[in-house]
Amino acid sequence: MSSYRLSSSTASSRRGFAGFSVSPISVSRLSSSDRLLNTPAASLRSNSLYRHRSSTPAARSYLDKVDFSVADALNQEFLTTRTNEKVELQELNDRFANFIDKVRGLEQQNAVLLSELNQLRSKEPSRAGDVYLQEIRELKRQLELVVKDRDRIQVEKDNLLDDLHSSRQR
Repeated sequence: MSSYRLSSSTASSRRGFAGFSVSPISVSRLSSSDRLLNTPAASLRSNSLYRHRSSTPAARSYLDKVDFSVADALNQEFLTTRTNEKVELQELNDRFANFIDKVRGLEQQNAVLLSELNQLRSKEPSRAGDVYLQEIRELKRQLELVVKDRDRIQVEKDNLLDDLHSSRQR
């Protein structure tokens, strides 16, 4: 046979009316004063089946059992989350280390290329530049010869046309 106890505890998961919770207790576990209140006369005077629970630690009943399964589940979830985060951070750290290695390699290649560029810029003009200038001079000389030949041929043509016109008029 069991009865119910009225509690003002707000941390309880079983809420009743106006913030009070109802929790079952057995009649055999009630103290002798509680059993006296269970008489029919006492029931009429006060609701003996319901008792107001005090919130002070000394008055809390040792009969209340603490459920650690929720705490264990939360702890396990926390540990799983922590482990997953740790693995993820390790992976990110590895990726970051690879990225830094690539950057260092590219910086070294850049330094090598810059030194080669500076070395090529500091050299005196090569023989290719002289050959190029000589070829340009030769092409200009040939162009002048062709222009002179064209002008000479044009003058000869004009002279021949004049001769032809004069011979036709006679």
